[in-house]
Amino acid sequence: MKHQSVTRPRVFLVDDDLQVLNSMASLVASAGFRPEPIANPGNLTLSTSALQSSVFVLDLAMPTESGQALVDRLQQQDPGFVYLVHSATATVGSAVNLMERSALTVIEKPASPELLISWIERAAARVEQRVEAIQRMQQINQAFERLSERERQVALHCALGVDNVQVADRLNLSVRTVEGHRLAINQKVSRDGAKQLYSLLATHAVQDAALNLPRLVGIEDGYVARAVTRLTPTSVL
Repeated sequence: MKHQSVTRPRVFLVDDDLQVLNSMASLVASAGFRPEPIANPGNLTLSTSALQSSVFVLDLAMPTESGQALVDRLQQQDPGFVYLVHSATATVGSAVNLMERSALTVIEKPASPELLISWIERAAARVEQRVEAIQRMQQINQAFERLSERERQVALHCALGVDNVQVADRLNLSVRTVEGHRLAINQKVSRDGAKQLYSLLATHAVQDAALNLPRLVGIEDGYVARAVTRLTPTSVL
């Protein structure tokens, strides 16, 4: 189960001031990114995959749609989309509110080119990490679709390093039945594939809370919270 290579994120620059917009676009392009200047955010519509794989630099005070309204709209589509705010009108209160709503940072306009690019680089690194994690999640889902509900439960416990005896006790099964389910998992996704599945599940459990990833299919509520407390630090990328 190999995941695809991650391409460099696009950088959407949202500002109704055309002079600022053109200046930022040139700066972003010179840093090796692909700028997407947007003067009218009301016209901005993206697929979820495009939203997940892009960085957004947003102004707040815009006539057609405010930066905060745009954040609301985009977070309805993808709560974990990566953005930072570049504004001359942000107050302490609005900055705190935006940071609580997952803004990477709030920068006072006009920012120095070095400061702006440094934060875009940080945002790009977060997007790249998140895209890789989402690709892993998609691979997990594909593997999970081949498993029965009980096999999924066994796989989740195996991902946490629980041995067959403990799995049998937790799921009220015999050890022999657990061994049979593990064999079935190996047959459905291959032995090497099963090891990768367990590793991907463990990694996703840690990254879910940190990166606000989409939910995995077939995983009960509370799995991630329990998993994170049981995983060792070596499980984290």
